[in-house]
Amino acid sequence: MTSPSGDDEHGFDTWPNNRTGSRCGLAPASACAKGEALGLTVPKVDFLRRRVFAHRQAQNGQLVELKTKASRRTIPADAMILAEITRHMQRDGWKPGPKGVIVTNRLRAIVRRKSFNDCW
Repeated sequence: MTSPSGDDEHGFDTWPNNRTGSRCGLAPASACAKGEALGLTVPKVDFLRRRVFAHRQAQNGQLVELKTKASRRTIPADAMILAEITRHMQRDGWKPGPKGVIVTNRLRAIVRRKSFNDCW
């Protein structure tokens, strides 16, 4: 289940490898789009105020700004979402990826959205 690009990674809880975190549950549970969930960075999660700032997205293996200012928003995050993000970040060997992304592929690069379509 791996591709030469390193993007075909396993999601946590549903697949054996835990690297990619809660990307199967994060987006539907938090109203994030797939690219927004995969492009979530450490500074954009406010654990104290229980919210996530959607300002960027993963696109073609890069982290890019959302297309319009109107697309940028603050999303309330319930305890389950914050617990999943925390659990993912507390894994042995976890480090933020490029530009601080929380979810990376096995090469510690930004995940390509197309690699994750079957779980979405």
